[in-house]
Amino acid sequence: MIKQKSTSSMSSVINKEKSKHKSKSSKGTNKHQPTSIPVVENVRLVWLDQNLDENQNNFCRSAITEFRHVINSIKTFTEYDECLNFLKKIENEKVCVIVSGPLCQRLVPEIHDRLHIDSIYIYCDDRKPYKKWAQDWKKIKGIFSNTVPICEYLKQSVQKCEHNAISMNYMPTNNTKISENTMEQMIYSFICPQVLKEILSTIQFDEQHFTKFIKYCEEIYHENEQELDNIKRFKQTYREKTPIWWYTDNCFLKSMVNRALKTMDMKLIIQMDFFISDLHRQIEQLYVEQFRNHSGELMKVYRGQGVCKTDFEQIKHTQNGFISFNNFLFATKDSNIALNFARHVVETPDQIGILFAITFDPLKLTTPFALINKIGQDEQPANEYLFSMSSVFRVRDIKPIGETNRLWQVHLTMSPTDNQQLHTLTEPIYEETCPKSIGWGRFSMFSIGMNQLEKAQQVYKGMLEQTSDDYAKSGIYHQLGWIKDYQGKYEDAILYYKKTLEISQKINPTDHLDLAMSYNNIGLAYYNMGNYPEALSAHEKALEIRQKTLSPNHPDLAMSNNNIGMAYINMQKYSNATPFCKRAIDIAKRSLSPTNPYLKQYQSNFDLIKMKS
Repeated sequence: MIKQKSTSSMSSVINKEKSKHKSKSSKGTNKHQPTSIPVVENVRLVWLDQNLDENQNNFCRSAITEFRHVINSIKTFTEYDECLNFLKKIENEKVCVIVSGPLCQRLVPEIHDRLHIDSIYIYCDDRKPYKKWAQDWKKIKGIFSNTVPICEYLKQSVQKCEHNAISMNYMPTNNTKISENTMEQMIYSFICPQVLKEILSTIQFDEQHFTKFIKYCEEIYHENEQELDNIKRFKQTYREKTPIWWYTDNCFLKSMVNRALKTMDMKLIIQMDFFISDLHRQIEQLYVEQFRNHSGELMKVYRGQGVCKTDFEQIKHTQNGFISFNNFLFATKDSNIALNFARHVVETPDQIGILFAITFDPLKLTTPFALINKIGQDEQPANEYLFSMSSVFRVRDIKPIGETNRLWQVHLTMSPTDNQQLHTLTEPIYEETCPKSIGWGRFSMFSIGMNQLEKAQQVYKGMLEQTSDDYAKSGIYHQLGWIKDYQGKYEDAILYYKKTLEISQKINPTDHLDLAMSYNNIGLAYYNMGNYPEALSAHEKALEIRQKTLSPNHPDLAMSNNNIGMAYINMQKYSNATPFCKRAIDIAKRSLSPTNPYLKQYQSNFDLIKMKS
């Protein structure tokens, strides 16, 4: 077959307090509410208690409303096993866990050492049974009998987690021990944010992007009164403020941007692409204004943050190589402020505190940055800089701070020589990013070429949500079908191919070749599933259209005849297969070279008939 494709004791607490709280209904609860809410922030809250009942208990609903002012994504459980299984599956977020007294001694040992568990809060009326035991678990922040102090601790945890939610990619220069496939994957991850930045510069955003983003946010935060107010404010006054002002505002935007770039969640990036682009452009503009007359003197800024032990080992292995940061990056001239961030991280047992000391010539830096003290929110620290996404530096010295092995200084630089070496390392794969293409299609084509099919799917699905054009939708469904086909998920492929066919039938004449391609691909998917009658039916329809439209010697006619013949062969109807396979060979001989592999395959199929007959 030939494929065709296009390029508590909680109960006592609850019983005592539930009469104090009146049920609150969130603004817009029934508005745009999707069946499944995607995670768009880096922190989520999990609450386990056998007595939780959101539907019947006013206190529970009120507590969740308060918690949601700090963390939007909240999952409650009454069953221990269900909660544990859920926690084990989480990979890309930090998790704060509230657990009742009766279940804490069972749950904490199971989850405490998992990297994604940030902090644990025991919620019960009687502290005495757990007070001494809890001291042995560093992630337990305390034992609480009301929600107010938990909310305060959660705010601190979220602030810390968001600050540290920076994705780093590594490019070692001494790569003799790295396999070719691993190195290719490292280069792909390294240059993806740069390609993303280039793509954003080619897109002309209109009011429709803004409107769809607002609707998307209303769906995500439909139970969060506080963020719904922020969304309304954003909708009404976005153009009155600058992108940096909004990014440094205490609202949903920074968390969403950080999440999108940290995980390279292309659906989320496409939802908020206009804002990421606006933010980058403002930094770029300020960079030109602030450093137009710079003397060329080297600058030094600092950034303190926490990294997991695996990332720290990777940084050490990348010494003299390159490191890139996916996200927009805050840094300061005050080393003490940055060091305090790093020192604070050491309190978390599975984190290493890092003080990045970054030295560079502002005029030679490839990534724009800007001083934002008078541009962001008033509470921004003095001498704070914001680097745009995809900043790249060379890793130089790595040395401990003090006597602990949990606090380190990492010296980063970037010079013209460094830029040239980085260019030499990445240029071969960069050429595969389709640099002359524009828009999101470039990213998906690049991802397919690098066999990053899941990433390509994210892009296509994000594009689907942004377009109302039938012709564009038809092409996107076709590409999604091809990806599923390539992955061997033939039923999913057929669904996408049929959506393409449905649109093509609506916008094209009945003999349009796009319909033939859809029928051909549907037939191939059925064939690979072993459903030969359905495959035959689809290929017959493809052939009928091609016979009306193409010249008698066109190679696609040979393909369709061969595919029909193969369907008959697998149905053991060899006499039916013979004329189609003969016709495929005859057409191929007239249209293809004697050494063409398709001609050889058609001949092999015909020989198979003679063997079976």
